[in-house]
Amino acid sequence: MKEKMYWPFFSEMVSSNCRRQQAFKNVLLYNMLCFFTVFLLSFFCSWGWTYYTFKEYLNTYSNQLYLNGIRAFNVMRELGTHPEEFEVCSKSHLQYINQQLYKSSHVMSISYVVDGNIVCNNKGIKNYGIPTDPSITMDNGVRIWGYWPSATLYGLNHLVAGRGAYIVEFNPLSILSSLDINQKLKPLLSIRHGEYYVGFTEPLPYADLAFYYEKNIFSGQYLVEMGISNAQFKSAWKRYWIYFLPANLAIILIGFIYIFFRVQSQYSLDHLISRGLPDDEFHVLYQPIVELKTERIIGAEALIRWDFDGQLINTDYFISQAELMGKISDITRFVLTKSAKDMVVLRENFQDFSVSINVAPQDLQDDWLLVFLQELEVQYGLRPAEVKLELTERGITKDKEMLAQLNALRCAGYRLAIDDFGTGYSSLSYLHALPLDLLKIDRSFVATLCSDAIGRSVTPNIIAMAHKLDLTIIAEGIETKEQHKALLDLGVQWGQGWLFGKAEPINDFLGAYLLRNRPK
Repeated sequence: MKEKMYWPFFSEMVSSNCRRQQAFKNVLLYNMLCFFTVFLLSFFCSWGWTYYTFKEYLNTYSNQLYLNGIRAFNVMRELGTHPEEFEVCSKSHLQYINQQLYKSSHVMSISYVVDGNIVCNNKGIKNYGIPTDPSITMDNGVRIWGYWPSATLYGLNHLVAGRGAYIVEFNPLSILSSLDINQKLKPLLSIRHGEYYVGFTEPLPYADLAFYYEKNIFSGQYLVEMGISNAQFKSAWKRYWIYFLPANLAIILIGFIYIFFRVQSQYSLDHLISRGLPDDEFHVLYQPIVELKTERIIGAEALIRWDFDGQLINTDYFISQAELMGKISDITRFVLTKSAKDMVVLRENFQDFSVSINVAPQDLQDDWLLVFLQELEVQYGLRPAEVKLELTERGITKDKEMLAQLNALRCAGYRLAIDDFGTGYSSLSYLHALPLDLLKIDRSFVATLCSDAIGRSVTPNIIAMAHKLDLTIIAEGIETKEQHKALLDLGVQWGQGWLFGKAEPINDFLGAYLLRNRPK
């Protein structure tokens, strides 16, 4: 009879586990939420970026407009400073006016005023009345009219300023055309003084504006209004959304991949072993080893079992995987520590009792095993004679480092056994070079000892070889009395198997086998 274990694929084993199922349900839910979130995130990011872009652009645009206006007004500085010998509207006077005009591309005309009437200008217009009261009179003497009906540019209201006897009419088209305007973001613009709009500007369609910005200039007398229509805002929003969507998808995808592999790593064998060891998912059971002649229990093999959420994991599988992943030494430490603790109780109840513990080739790569055993000696009073270290035949090599560790362990008093003998490639000369004390015959040879011609011929040869090497022999997997008798007749000293008892936890082991060893 064999213990029921699930074999062999760990991924299939954990697929039915509720924790793993819940974890991957969460990943699936996260995936769905991510794709939903990416659209919302792109939506708000693109909207926010569009809003920020328009706000910064309109602020820059208004500053440029103001600076261009200031540059245009610089022509006013020299007006009124001409020599007094100029005769009004004389040829030299008009030449002076034209010289000032050409200094700025923003000036349409410069006129000279006498008694409220234009008497001459660069365009030859004269005897043209002007509004008497300016809208603004600045500290430097510059006067600004907010409403100036002029025929010089299609009858539109122009920005007009004066200083002394000079009136300057500015070209708003020239002022605006010099701005660095992004045609895709070109705003709607109006400049007004009170109820009058300057130049070509007109009232903004306020009801259709998605974004509005205003700025007062010239001591608050002029209001620059700028706006972005809903169509412009939506168009820019769509462009930015197209830009943001791939970036957000990439971010979400990276996050999804990270969480997916994070969950995978949490349910990987490596992580599960690391988590299971301190969480009491691993248990050490003890199968009795008996003296075949008397059936007295002289020791036990410590066998590790993994109870993963009520599901017993195949030991051969997770041990082999742990060896591949470099976690086998953690398992070895766990078994050694648990066995050292239990030996305190076993020593009190069984005479000359020893525990057999499996070690892997990786455990012999350096001297940590011997150091750890010595620490257990100090902590739990573990004696070297109470420990048998079993190494599988397939794992033993003639590597110098491994042989050095084996010799060191044996010199320290620990007995060494080769486990599952007959399943590997050891030869007589190979075994002779190893510092061994015991040889364990694999259960496959014991099973065929009484039923198979090959088994009846091979097994006696293995036993004879062990006798020649002066090795104590332990037979594994003894399940029938016939096998027991046959092995005893062949000179096998010790044995273990279901005929003598199955692997039990320490308390059950004591309860089941303590009476067997009491003297009759």
